[in-house]
Amino acid sequence: MKQVFFICLVILVLSTVIFGSFAYFPMEKRVNDSNLIVIGTLQNVSKSETDELRISKGTLQIESV
Repeated sequence: MKQVFFICLVILVLSTVIFGSFAYFPMEKRVNDSNLIVIGTLQNVSKSETDELRISKGTLQIESV
């Protein structure tokens, strides 16, 4: 039983590291590839859930575009 738990733990850790390495994009590349960049602050966030939907609402105070 301990071996099964250890093997599952190792697989979980290794899969997180492997998939996480593909998700890295340097900030410079993201900026150069973007059509529009908005800098601001998200305020007044509210969340609600139903059986089918998860809805989040908020106000974005834009500082620069």
